[in-house]
Amino acid sequence: MKLCEKCGKNPATLPDRNRMGRPIKRICSECHSELLRGDLERVLTNMKKVMQEKTPEQTHSDYEDYMSNMTEPSKRDMEITNEIFKCTQEIDVPVKE
Repeated sequence: MKLCEKCGKNPATLPDRNRMGRPIKRICSECHSELLRGDLERVLTNMKKVMQEKTPEQTHSDYEDYMSNMTEPSKRDMEITNEIFKCTQEIDVPVKE
């Protein structure tokens, strides 16, 4: 079995998302989870920056405008996203300048 191309320690179990073409197993699940963790940190940091720049009134107004143009399944997705966002507010993610 081939070893991970990133760490070289663990067996490669997942394709490298940055390579196009046939999905060949090149990275281990540990390295893949590190990539996902980095993605999540970037998203949360960006969300936090945007939320800090807006007043609560702007945020609510944006939300109302967005929700008024959505279909029912999309509204449910948005409600779930809002619940996740509320949970992330409790997590202290450092804002990278």
